[in-house]
Amino acid sequence: MSISQEQRNEIRRRLPWGSMALIAKACGLSRMAVSNWFRGGNSGRIEAAVMKALEIEVKRQNEIQSKLEKLLG
Repeated sequence: MSISQEQRNEIRRRLPWGSMALIAKACGLSRMAVSNWFRGGNSGRIEAAVMKALEIEVKRQNEIQSKLEKLLG
């Protein structure tokens, strides 16, 4: 999968603070390696971990939104 720089920037904005460190730990790499990926580097292992982290964050945000709607509506 080829991810554009704009998409990488959007992913970075959507992930919570500290995500790069968690992604690095999951990959067994340094935080700098993950940071380099966000700047345009290539690594299938990092890309897969980033996509998984994004999936988890989107799911978490959807759950929060659903709970909020139940409380307010």
